Order: sequence, then C-alpha cells, then structure tokens
Amino acid sequence: MGERGYIRITSDAAGVTECEALIEELDSHAGYRVTYKEMQEGMQGTTTTLLLDVSDQSIPTMRMSRHGDEVESLQDFVEGKTTKAYYKVASSDLTFAIETHRLSVFVVGNRVEVDVEAAFLFSNEQPLPFIARLEWGFL
Repeated sequence: MGERGYIRITSDAAGVTECEALIEELDSHAGYRVTYKEMQEGMQGTTTTLLLDVSDQSIPTMRMSRHGDEVESLQDFVEGKTTKAYYKVASSDLTFAIETHRLSVFVVGNRVEVDVEAAFLFSNEQPLPFIARLEWGFL
C-alpha cells in the first residue's frame, strides 16, 4: 500500500514542487514506488507514479507515468541510454526520446534523493536539457 510521505521536485523547467505522497519500498531496498497528485497548473489532479529500480546499483532506472483527465505520459530514465517517451494532452500526442546522461540515487536516513540530467529529443528540434532533483521521505 505505501506509507505517507512527501515528495519535493526541483527542476530547471518547473521550479520547486512539494506535495504529499504515498511511498512504498520494494523488495529489500531494490527500489521505490512513489505516487502523488500533481499540483502544477494544467496538471492539477493528475496522478503521477515514479518507479525507481536500484536492484542493479550500477544502472539505476526510473519510470515516471502520469494519468489524468487532461494528461497521460510515460518517461523512462536509464543512465547512458536513450529511451522512447510519450506525452498526451487533451488535443495532441507527442512522442520523443530521452537521453539520460546521469541518474544518481542517494539514500540518506529515511530520505531518498535522485539527481537526473537528461535531454529530451524532439524531431527537428534542438535537444531540450532537463535537470532535476527528486527527493522523497516518510513523514
């Protein structure tokens, strides 16, 4: 089910977002599932789930999925890899690639920190840099 906690996301694109989250630790520290409701304008009420897999500590992976009335998306971050992603909003579908340059995971007490450096690759456009820190912990 998960325990109550918080998530704080700091990104170059959206600034700082902090909200309540349900956090579930998976199989003997092999990863985490974090679920929360979006609060950003245009995405309010959308459910976002982060699935962080650290079973192979040399190659952590993170999947971000969103489901709501106005938004649906799926994004995978795997250090050193390029993955496919999609983002659907009310009137359009967008597919793109994510080139993850760095995905670092730190566990500090009852808090998890994830640093992401990536580029979103859209057809016929310059790569869009994405830099973020995600932090979650139990209340």
